[in-house]
Amino acid sequence: NLYVWYVFASSLDVLFTYAMVYKLGGIEINRIANALLMRFEHWGLIGLKYATVVVVVLVCEIIGRRHFRLGRRLAILAVIVAAFPVGYGILMVLSWLHFGGPAPEHQIEP
Repeated sequence: NLYVWYVFASSLDVLFTYAMVYKLGGIEINRIANALLMRFEHWGLIGLKYATVVVVVLVCEIIGRRHFRLGRRLAILAVIVAAFPVGYGILMVLSWLHFGGPAPEHQIEP
């Protein structure tokens, strides 16, 4: 069940990053993710995110088989860490909408 939440939060992170970078004119602050975005566009971001998902799930499984409680705690931490950028992205969008942030460059104003 925790892995489902982890994959869900990671998928939302990809969607929010795509929306912020390509639709709202934002930037990716993670240097590795930004380099992959510049080189491979959104496919680089998707590849990086799901490669990390595979690594985290494998680590949780390996540790969880030896120490169940520790593996579970690690999975919970992974969900929290993956959900943090999503929560931050939601707050940024709401702040932008509420306080009337600058319009993205490609948006046509009436």
